[in-house]
Amino acid sequence: PGTWLIKVSSSALTDELNFEVKEVNDISTSLENQIVTVKNIGNVQYEENIEIIAEGSEKTFTFSRRSQIDPDESFNIYLYKELPDDIYDLTITNTKFKAADISIKDPRSVLDKFGDYMGAITGSFVKSTGSTTSLKPVLSLLGVIALIVVLVFIMRFSASKKGRRRREYEKQLGRETFGKIIKDKEKQLQKTEIKPRPTYRSGFGMRQESPEISDLRKKIDSDLNKHSISHDNDIEVRSTNNYASSKPEKTNGEKKGLFRMFD
Repeated sequence: PGTWLIKVSSSALTDELNFEVKEVNDISTSLENQIVTVKNIGNVQYEENIEIIAEGSEKTFTFSRRSQIDPDESFNIYLYKELPDDIYDLTITNTKFKAADISIKDPRSVLDKFGDYMGAITGSFVKSTGSTTSLKPVLSLLGVIALIVVLVFIMRFSASKKGRRRREYEKQLGRETFGKIIKDKEKQLQKTEIKPRPTYRSGFGMRQESPEISDLRKKIDSDLNKHSISHDNDIEVRSTNNYASSKPEKTNGEKKGLFRMFD
């Protein structure tokens, strides 16, 4: 569109012509094999959305697609991706296109449907030509992401809770095992007879005293308490009782007597 100049020359003749080309904003639509083809037949970019109304036997569906196509460009709308299987009367609102009794049947596999669904979400994000203007794909993707986040949180929380329960169980088992060991030790100590410790003489190189020696020591202590003792060096102190000794007295010039230790 715009003002154009045409120059024509032949031999010595030359002529010029100015003319203006107006904007043509138009599209053509056609239907074949459940596919609507939209083509820009104008001379400027076509930016209006393509809105399709499909009246089925039970329900009427309305959906729109972004165009934004340059002159002589085209894009396709796959009706079997947008409509459930049924027979429809189709109308494109911004054109004169109308078609009746159009049978729609989806030939895709489950895997192909999933791939087309992800492609529709991507196209909706980037707003590409032929993508849907609806927010349903975006909202559904956000819902799936939210569901995944919730499931991951639940799994992590469940695993953490299970770990805490296991640790508590191990602690309880340890306490029970420790208590059982303590009870067994107490029972063993109760069954074990505790013998009195033997009496030892004081001093270096301690020896165990026999019962006879202990009785003799007690008698000597009793006699010493009854009689007064003189500590003069010239006086020898003897007990009035006669104590038997298994060893003979030494005769090496020392004073005789059993109790020289008390001098």
